[in-house]
Amino acid sequence: MTSARIPPWDEVNGYGTSPIDVDTDADGLTDGDEVSTTGTDPLNADTDEDGLTDGDEINTHGTDPLDEDTDDGGILDGEEVQDGLNPTDAEDDATDGKYGGGRGGSCSTAPTTGASVGLLGLLAGLLLRRRRS
Repeated sequence: MTSARIPPWDEVNGYGTSPIDVDTDADGLTDGDEVSTTGTDPLNADTDEDGLTDGDEINTHGTDPLDEDTDDGGILDGEEVQDGLNPTDAEDDATDGKYGGGRGGSCSTAPTTGASVGLLGLLAGLLLRRRRS
């Protein structure tokens, strides 16, 4: 990939990147490439927050740095790499016992976060209150 350049004025005033550091977020992609070619954030080494740096996604794993689950199999790209799975093959997500067959499809087996459980509890409480009224 030919490295794109950002004029120093734009680096400082437009993007907040460093004109003296070609890779402000140290993710393996130049700021110019992130702005003009890949569409990734030159200030965030992991734009899609999947556990892989943008540079590793493009240069090593062939995954999409703007999509946390490139193969839409239900497991984040970074978790697939960590577990020895292929982040570009949704089929192997189903064989990973860690998530009971992945998180994709119509029946989600994704672990819920405290925030989502709290929201569900709030909604259930509102529905019960509404029925009692």
